[in-house]
Amino acid sequence: MGRSKPLIDTYIIFKINVLSLRSALVPYLVISLLIPLGFTYIISLASTYWSLEAKLNYLIGALTLSLALTTINGAAQTIAQDKHLGRLRLFSTLPISPIAYVVGVTASFFISGLLSTVLIALIGGYLWGLLSAFLDKLPTVIALELVSCVALIGLGAIIGTRSRTLTHAYMYSNLLSMIIAALTPAYYPPTMLPPVLRLVSLALPTTHAACLIRAMLVPKEPLLLSPELHAIALAVTTFIYLVIGFKGIKWIED
Repeated sequence: MGRSKPLIDTYIIFKINVLSLRSALVPYLVISLLIPLGFTYIISLASTYWSLEAKLNYLIGALTLSLALTTINGAAQTIAQDKHLGRLRLFSTLPISPIAYVVGVTASFFISGLLSTVLIALIGGYLWGLLSAFLDKLPTVIALELVSCVALIGLGAIIGTRSRTLTHAYMYSNLLSMIIAALTPAYYPPTMLPPVLRLVSLALPTTHAACLIRAMLVPKEPLLLSPELHAIALAVTTFIYLVIGFKGIKWIED
């Protein structure tokens, strides 16, 4: 029983977050699926005139946009609500460990990111006629997107734990989502970024995931770093943002 308790605690936190997502199902579906897929469909109307590389660029961009919108917003707002509405104080009075809270929150948005990534990859690939071009590489694409998803959860946690009010958490998470979607070289080749913005982009885990996906799907286009360095940078930024984000949680309030 002692060994299984952390798993039970994690499942409780996970279930609480899933139920809260279910209560906001319509906004979640609009943000995570309908907006990216709407753009995907509109773009597909003109995609018959595009090269394979252009179509793949937009598919990578749609995946990045969906993850940025849902994961950062969801994690930041959930953790901020737990903090400012007193749920963290309640959890601290229960025999639930901080690590169970961290894993439970991460797991709920990880599953959310998995669903949106798979659906957008398959539907976008179908609409743009790309399934035959990347279907064999789809598991690797999904794996890379999910690693960046964990990093984005960490970024959301940084906002959620450090925002002074719920309004600030909502504002900063929306702003950061848009910045990441714009600065990640997903819709466009990475070399198109000005030198200063390239440095900023290298601090984003989504940049390294997008570049690794690009190396598989569009091998002719240049990257910012070598594939090996992008893989190392993805792992490092994911670890750093996740640790910094959840390190800010005050389990027992002062």
